[in-house]
Amino acid sequence: MDIPFLYIYIFIFIVVFILALFLASKLFIKNPRIKRRTHTNIIDPEHYFNNKIKPIINITFYILELAKVLPYRKRQLAENIFNTQKHVGNLARLYIKENYLRLVQYIDDDLDLVEIHFDYENKLKLIRNLVRLTNKLETRKEKLINSIQKICRRIKISEHDYSKIIYSFDYKTSEEESFGDKTEAGLANSFQILGVSQDATFEEIKAHYRKLVRENHPDKFVDSSEMRQLQAQERMRELNWAYTTIVSSRKQQ
Repeated sequence: MDIPFLYIYIFIFIVVFILALFLASKLFIKNPRIKRRTHTNIIDPEHYFNNKIKPIINITFYILELAKVLPYRKRQLAENIFNTQKHVGNLARLYIKENYLRLVQYIDDDLDLVEIHFDYENKLKLIRNLVRLTNKLETRKEKLINSIQKICRRIKISEHDYSKIIYSFDYKTSEEESFGDKTEAGLANSFQILGVSQDATFEEIKAHYRKLVRENHPDKFVDSSEMRQLQAQERMRELNWAYTTIVSSRKQQ
């Protein structure tokens, strides 16, 4: 065999060998970069459910039980919360179906999970959803709001952020909703609280009420002492009571 042909055969053999190695790497060796990227994008539904969804369901059940909601309504309200979450929706609905008849009287473990696995924004979202749920209910609102406030303290939500959530829903306690004895003295006291004349038009009363709200809203006293913040909250309640009484009286005229 001529020497040049030998070199050609060796060259062909090396090329074929390299191609074989290349194809083998594509077929049998996983790309570590692809593996890492895939790993970071995958959410384990069961782990996510146990640490982030199940605590929310149990806390929701707890609030609904405080409100004395009937079991079928309790299940319906709980399911509505998770209808849009496709990756855990089935797990949530199954858990609700299996547990909606169970009484939830102890949520410390669930609050521990919230404290560990929720960032601050998700904690705020949880509180907003609980207040929104409370607004849908007809009874025991004051007790429910007090319970939500205790939950806020337990998961370290600031009083300022809690107040912002409450006022963003224009929440009124049962005392505020039925404020005022319907007597002339009670109505006169409401006008005095707002600092307007009883002869003022509704638009004038509304404008002055909004002015007082801007001046006394708790958001203006974030950097003040805790006592000053509490005073602002009480003043807001007083203004709401007075305005509600006047509005109710004008509607009956």
